[in-house]
Amino acid sequence: NHLSTRELNLLGNIFDGNFLLPPSNRGFGWRSHDEAAYSIFFKHHTAPKTSGEAVIYFTGAKPKNMTLLSQLLLLEPGRFKLKGEVMTEHLKAGEGLYWELSCQDGRVMNQPLLFSGSSSWHGFETVFETPRNRGCEVQRLSLKIREDINQPFRYDGSIVFRALNMERF
Repeated sequence: NHLSTRELNLLGNIFDGNFLLPPSNRGFGWRSHDEAAYSIFFKHHTAPKTSGEAVIYFTGAKPKNMTLLSQLLLLEPGRFKLKGEVMTEHLKAGEGLYWELSCQDGRVMNQPLLFSGSSSWHGFETVFETPRNRGCEVQRLSLKIREDINQPFRYDGSIVFRALNMERF
């Protein structure tokens, strides 16, 4: 097992937070789930070559899997800030999409910040603390759908993320 020179340049608390590589579905790379209810692709910009976007389009059907993207992390105990930029267009996906950070034992470490509707590019951030307890040596960052029991079949629109990173403070 080894990383290419390009992959080594993408290391950080989040691997490839600029979405330059396609999901690998293994190791510490991005993991995605293919299904008819949505499509996910990573859009790369030709200049600069250090930026890209994760684009998700919903087709109208209800997804079977409510986790769209995920990645394993190895964060030390302490306080962190997850931040990035997001744009939505007519997004109707349950109550909204959100980033969740959880321990390997299932404990959730952050409050959800829901994305829905339509918005131009804007920044977002959420703060959390990685505990010292057993069961949290490995973490998972996941982009999830929060279901809405009042409108369970409306999954339309799109969402785009870029410049996702995690800072210790």
